[in-house]
Amino acid sequence: MTVGTAVTRKERTHDERVLVLGYRKIGMSFSKISSVTGIPLSTVKSICWHHDLTGEVDVKKRSGRPKILTQRASRRLRLVTRKNRKQSLRRISGEFNMGLDVKASSWTIRRELQRIGINSRVARRKPKLTKKHKRARLDWCRKHVATDWSKVVFSDESSFELTPGKVERVWRSVGEEYIDDCITPTQQAGGGKVMVWGCMTADGVGQLKIIEGKLNSDGYISVLGECFLPDFGETEDEWILQDDNSSVHRARKVTEWKEENDVQTLEWPAMSPDLNPIENLWDHLDKAVRKLQYPPRSIGQLAAVLLLEWEKISEDLCDNLVSSIPERIQETIHAKGGHTKY
Repeated sequence: MTVGTAVTRKERTHDERVLVLGYRKIGMSFSKISSVTGIPLSTVKSICWHHDLTGEVDVKKRSGRPKILTQRASRRLRLVTRKNRKQSLRRISGEFNMGLDVKASSWTIRRELQRIGINSRVARRKPKLTKKHKRARLDWCRKHVATDWSKVVFSDESSFELTPGKVERVWRSVGEEYIDDCITPTQQAGGGKVMVWGCMTADGVGQLKIIEGKLNSDGYISVLGECFLPDFGETEDEWILQDDNSSVHRARKVTEWKEENDVQTLEWPAMSPDLNPIENLWDHLDKAVRKLQYPPRSIGQLAAVLLLEWEKISEDLCDNLVSSIPERIQETIHAKGGHTKY
């Protein structure tokens, strides 16, 4: 018998029970009855003992263990869970049982949550979207359904930590992964140990720049002059720079510098990292660092490893990410400006 496999008890038919009792009535031993009928000895004894005690041939149908939670109670449990998706099972059980005469155990609560399709899952890290953000995202996506992305340079800053950040868990059903209540809000350029600036196109990655200290408008101009202009500003192709709406990127000094150097920029909706394929490169880069046999143990080592792993990113990966933008746009439209899986 395989470990962990439940064994179902076979219920004997009425005719089998009559046969056993008939043999017993003529004085046949339990072991002889078992041998003749092929019914296990323990079952033969049980049939005979049951008849001696109750006078009945058949056993009444078992009703099974009654359910503790009714359909109404299940609805109550669903409401309690969705009221605060990040609370512990213990708190859910306490709030659910409040005011009830019959208390349900935490184990019963967990089983019922699983039965109705609500499970504990790690919360996705996403920006907190307001109604204004969602409307801007939706309008932008509708405007750029037919945009050619082959000549867009996607850029961004990102922070990398020596140790991973805190993980939150939420109670959710299938399909609720990216709704507002089930995400962990992120902080822009916060909580990191090493900050970098990077860019990419469908043809591959551009330069990766380690940012020393806090990035201001002068520093951003320096990065663009050192990393963007040599590769994209002095070519025959008309490249368009994508950067988000951070105060540094939209500072007057930066805007004037872009105009003086003929740098075209792409309008961008706020709080929209899921529309920017370079965000997936940051995730790819972070995983590559985590997978190293000897991970970095200092800020200097981390910076060096980031530069090395960045150079290993393939053109195919970049092409696939840029090619996914139309699908990202359609999913954002479907979500009415809300979060997507990207």
